[in-house]
Amino acid sequence: YREAVEGAASGAIILPGEFIARTKIKVPQKEAFSSEPFVLWPAQERVLDAMLSEPRLVILKARQLGITWLACGYILWLCTQHPGKLVLVFSQGQLEASEIVDRVRFLAYEHQDVKSFPKLTTDNTQELEWANKSRIQSMPATKRAGRSFTASLVVFDEFAFMLWGAQLFAAAKPTVDDGGRLWIISSADGQASPYHQFWQRAVTRLNGFKPIFLDWTARPDRSVGWREERLIETYGDTAFIYREYPENDEEAFSAASGRIFDTWSDGPLDGNVTEDATYIPDAGPILWSMDDGYVGKID
Repeated sequence: YREAVEGAASGAIILPGEFIARTKIKVPQKEAFSSEPFVLWPAQERVLDAMLSEPRLVILKARQLGITWLACGYILWLCTQHPGKLVLVFSQGQLEASEIVDRVRFLAYEHQDVKSFPKLTTDNTQELEWANKSRIQSMPATKRAGRSFTASLVVFDEFAFMLWGAQLFAAAKPTVDDGGRLWIISSADGQASPYHQFWQRAVTRLNGFKPIFLDWTARPDRSVGWREERLIETYGDTAFIYREYPENDEEAFSAASGRIFDTWSDGPLDGNVTEDATYIPDAGPILWSMDDGYVGKID
């Protein structure tokens, strides 16, 4: 952070907020995509300040808040304005990880100063490298991905949905222990998951990560009744809206996908809790199990 401010003061580099404002973002339309100036929202500005000042971030967010685009803008700034930087990006699979590289490429070609950037020497679906030896490399979320690197920045995108999230974190974290940054960006999907536990430890200041929560109102074009309209449109599947567009972190984790029942309903005949059970003496072994309430998941 200090290097960025001092560099901007001397005229040597431009701060990332100003840098990002000089490019365009891809915006979905009904049948295609269009590009619009990348104007940062107040919530994005707050996150960008944290990206500069905090070496460890865990960001829990509602959907469609442009935080992944913001991270891509920072990555482009880091790689084009500083030599010898390595950025590692992990997502659910290679397709999702490559999407991050594609977004960085899009921001680069749409940038007003693209002609002054170092020349791209490697440009493919998994990697971009510039002539100043800075590069971004995307990887799918596997158990041992990221080993043997020393990175300036590691980004976990949609960490909650990574099959090997905990193992990947253990493998990748040492790559930034010599002064690099590490960001975990994700929406939520269920309690007691590795991401839920990680978030709780960050909130209670037990793991050194600064937690940032962004609710559904962080997007300025969403009116007061916007979420209520979405709830009506779901025809009863309210858990999806609460999970994807939460108002607080508890709501985000409590409304997970795949639950058999939305709520605990004890007592009524049509409820989902009963004390009745069929027991037949000497009918064989009795097996105890814990059903966590998710489709296809029994512990």
